[in-house]
Amino acid sequence: MTKFYIPRIRKIILAGLLLAVYILLDRVFTISTPIQKINLSLIAVMLTAIILGWKYAVVVGGLGDLIGAITMPFGPYFPGFTLSAALIGLIYGFWIYRDPNKEIKEWKFILRIIGSNILVLVLISVLLNGLWVYIMMNKAYIAILAARVSGEIIMLPIKIVLIYALERALRPFIKKYLYEEEVL
Repeated sequence: MTKFYIPRIRKIILAGLLLAVYILLDRVFTISTPIQKINLSLIAVMLTAIILGWKYAVVVGGLGDLIGAITMPFGPYFPGFTLSAALIGLIYGFWIYRDPNKEIKEWKFILRIIGSNILVLVLISVLLNGLWVYIMMNKAYIAILAARVSGEIIMLPIKIVLIYALERALRPFIKKYLYEEEVL
């Protein structure tokens, strides 16, 4: 096997592991209400985006939601939420990917984490997912919107701090095991 394939295989394996983490966080370790689902599954998508980029993050987000909905459903399957999960991976992938060959200042990375989380909160979690809930349940959109905003604002600083701390802790291992050349 040539050296070209070793990093790609490692990335696919890591994406599979993060997909499993996403499903566990999304379906097992979650608190669900009729209009709001509180979980930390976005952490797996954010880590995928930081480490592997937007392509892998879209796949982890979309497949994670789809597999979770099929294997452990909370209710009827609605493809809008799968689209939302994939779009979250796309947003995080473009905003917070850390190229291993380029150094980025920590304050810029923190601003990217904050910005991407605010963008996901407004566009996906509040507006798009609020629309999906409205379509599914046919309830007052403004009431759903108010409940979703309050829950998402509470989770925002938790997600930001948690993803930054995880990235800092995992950074040495990522560089060593994913991007360093192997001597055969």
